[in-house]
Amino acid sequence: MNKKWFLIVSIVLIVIFLSLSLVFAAGLVRNKEALALSEELTKKLDYEITGLENKLEEKERENKSLKASLDNMEEHFRTHYTELVTESENKLEQIEKTRQEIYEMTERQEKKKTVDLGVFHAAAKELEDYIKKNSPLVRVPLSEKELEELEKDKKDKDEKIADHRWYKADKYIVDGKNALGQAYNDSLTLDEIVTPAGARAPRVAVYYEDILSGFKYAYNGDEVFDSASVMKAPYVTAILQALAEYESGELEIAEKDKEKYTPEYLAELFDLEQKVVLDHETMDEPGSGVLKDAEDGSEYTYKELLALSLKNSDNIAFALVKDRFTNKFYFDYTRKLGLRSPLSNYMHMSVNEAGEFFKNIYYFTLRDDEYGAFMRECMSDSAHLVLSASALGRDIVAHKYGWDIDAYHDAAIVYGERPYIAIVFTDIDSGGADADGFVRAIFKKIEKIHNLLG
Repeated sequence: MNKKWFLIVSIVLIVIFLSLSLVFAAGLVRNKEALALSEELTKKLDYEITGLENKLEEKERENKSLKASLDNMEEHFRTHYTELVTESENKLEQIEKTRQEIYEMTERQEKKKTVDLGVFHAAAKELEDYIKKNSPLVRVPLSEKELEELEKDKKDKDEKIADHRWYKADKYIVDGKNALGQAYNDSLTLDEIVTPAGARAPRVAVYYEDILSGFKYAYNGDEVFDSASVMKAPYVTAILQALAEYESGELEIAEKDKEKYTPEYLAELFDLEQKVVLDHETMDEPGSGVLKDAEDGSEYTYKELLALSLKNSDNIAFALVKDRFTNKFYFDYTRKLGLRSPLSNYMHMSVNEAGEFFKNIYYFTLRDDEYGAFMRECMSDSAHLVLSASALGRDIVAHKYGWDIDAYHDAAIVYGERPYIAIVFTDIDSGGADADGFVRAIFKKIEKIHNLLG
């Protein structure tokens, strides 16, 4: 090979070597750039992975929280479901009970149509004749001189004075007939016999209602009496009903009363566990009760005072209750029932109005809560047992008696398969065996009327 070709070949090899070197160098540069890019991508990937891991952790936390919420919801649902099932069962039971009552009521009403009205009227006339002819007492007015003497002897100027005295009817009639020179006539009624000297037979009113059938009977039903302590039963019912409505959010307060009867005031007012400390100097009241013999400083909750008002007809307890609640709820209750006499004077009512009160008290005592049970227990555990409770005691008798000047009453709810209302109002205020026996006999004749319808 000549030098020329050697040179050419050398140049070509050098060029190839340089080209390869350049290519290799370029590759190295590109590898560095790729490596840098790779590192950057790796960092970004690590960042993304970290972000995803954080999100996954967050999602896991959310899932745990959601699971806990679902578990709570499930537990709440199970509990609520159980309560709903129980409530539904209770409602179904109540519906069935109401259905049965309606069925029985319908049956009674149908039966009432077929009652021998002649037999019923005979029993009613027997009761009315007994009232007119058989009162053991006669009411004789006092003279002005006798009233003046009573005023002088009277210590408590706030206490009412009777303007009359009571005589044994048989003695008065015999003496009166002898004085008049007239023959005694057994067919005459007391009203016909006791006219001399302004004397008269007692005023008497009677009410009966079969609750299931709605059958009613009244004698002097609209004649208004001083109700005495009989009104304590509807008064206490009105308070307990308002309390139950307050707790359920159903208590309606008139617009004119809202400024006073705020939620805070009502919460304080209806707290029956608040206590009163007995102070005879400022709290004593005349009349019946057990608190008059209790020691000063004795403590009583308002719930206990309500119970004493019903069971013992305690006047001190009732005065404390009335001071707290006033007549508002009693008057609201009276208006709802459409009654008038108690609105003109809270102590006034006829036996027809008392019948409406006590029928509603009966339904109140059927409530499935503490208030209905409380009312029934207190009225069934009365300390006064000589009238309706004695005459009608074969069944549970929840009643309220009243005794004051111009008033000797008892109003009863008689429970059993055929519950009924029996009420006797009189103006005999002397009490004692004669008056008690007379009133008991009237209750027995009411029971006879009831049994005729059974």
